[in-house]
Amino acid sequence: ELNYEINVSSELLLEDPEIPNMLIQPIVENAIWHGILPSSQDGKITIDFSADQQMEFVDVVVQDNGIGLTAAQKNRRIQHVSRGLSITRERLKHLSRENKLELTEMHDSNGKVLGTRVHLHLKIN
Repeated sequence: ELNYEINVSSELLLEDPEIPNMLIQPIVENAIWHGILPSSQDGKITIDFSADQQMEFVDVVVQDNGIGLTAAQKNRRIQHVSRGLSITRERLKHLSRENKLELTEMHDSNGKVLGTRVHLHLKIN
């Protein structure tokens, strides 16, 4: 089972900035294929959209409760080359040098993997 939640901050609802196509989809797809499907628990993806005070940047955070980056790397097939994130990074770089993509494996206080967090920092002005 897959559950999802999408949260959009109120300032973004008022301003309605445009986010370029195909930036978020590969991240969500990776979360499903590499994080949630190999997991034995029900999947959950949360997508949060927020902006800075000056409305210059939109932050998009995609979190999943999958197996995490380390386990996903171990599960990777030898002949499979995942290009989703590298293509997304290239798109971001062409749009603005100020754009960033950060991947983080999340852990609880005991070191147990809680999933993966991807943070996109997008220049919109």
